[in-house]
Amino acid sequence: MGKGFVGKRNFEPGIEYLDVVTLDDRVRGIASYDDVHKYGYKHRVVHVLVFKDETRQDLLLPMRSRKKRLGGLCFHSSVAGHVRHGEDYWDAGYREAKEEIFYGLDDCPPHFKLSNDGVTIQNNSDNGRNNELAKILTAIYEGQFRYNPDEIVGRATGWENIHEIMKELNDRTKRAQYTGDFRNVFTTWYKRVPIY
Repeated sequence: MGKGFVGKRNFEPGIEYLDVVTLDDRVRGIASYDDVHKYGYKHRVVHVLVFKDETRQDLLLPMRSRKKRLGGLCFHSSVAGHVRHGEDYWDAGYREAKEEIFYGLDDCPPHFKLSNDGVTIQNNSDNGRNNELAKILTAIYEGQFRYNPDEIVGRATGWENIHEIMKELNDRTKRAQYTGDFRNVFTTWYKRVPIY
């Protein structure tokens, strides 16, 4: 066992616990959110790319709140977050969607459905302390959103064309307006998934 690993019987109330995983996504232990980042343990995250319609040309692109520890006031995946201990990627995707873009609702709208394009990547940021195994899920949804002000700057969030996003990510003068995680996730998805 590594430093900071805990057994289920040692869970403290109010602490978020994450599975520590191998590169092939096998669980090798459990640690608190803080210890995962303190020791740079590989852990699971989910990124959900929400598209306006089946053509997948327009992506919901939120600006992160200035309150965020990393990437405040930068554009990021439509929905993203850590996969907690005991969750799978889909559970985490729906939970994060409810927390970020369907804020205050009891659940996600019934026609908001996640799908898997089969893309999982290794994502490292924050000087190696944020060592993530990121699953990229997608959703088609044109309905109403309710943004959590602690997560998203609603007035700066909207639909953006994926090809225009890619142009900006390739432009050194514009790429800094996007989080490093989003640059990696979106570029990988864009290159691997057939786009209509």
